[in-house]
Amino acid sequence: MSYNIKYKQKNQDHSNYLLVFIFGFFVLVLFINVIRLTNDYWQKKQVLNKQVAQLEVQKAEQNRLKYELKQSQTEEFLERQARKLTLSKPGEYVVIVSSPSPIPFIKPDKTAHISNYKLWWNLFFRYENIN
Repeated sequence: MSYNIKYKQKNQDHSNYLLVFIFGFFVLVLFINVIRLTNDYWQKKQVLNKQVAQLEVQKAEQNRLKYELKQSQTEEFLERQARKLTLSKPGEYVVIVSSPSPIPFIKPDKTAHISNYKLWWNLFFRYENIN
């Protein structure tokens, strides 16, 4: 007896592979976008931190300038500035004291008959008797 068995080959269903591929593609694109967004977030956060630091410095400078402006409107400040400009109040006299004059330089005598080593000796040790 012979059996005539025909094996039916099933067409393999590739739709499962296609769904897995599409799902994997979307997961990959999602992962790449998450990495890009995270990187962009950290860059913008660093820029924001720098800007906040600059803002704090500028606020401190502004407070210092406000303080100086407030101080410049006082009578003591105005009087100090007037004194620097040698201005006086009515009835006062301004005395300007010059700086002390420098010690005059003593020029050596022009004598050709004194030997050179004696001139050097006189220069360094201020020996008065050259002869």
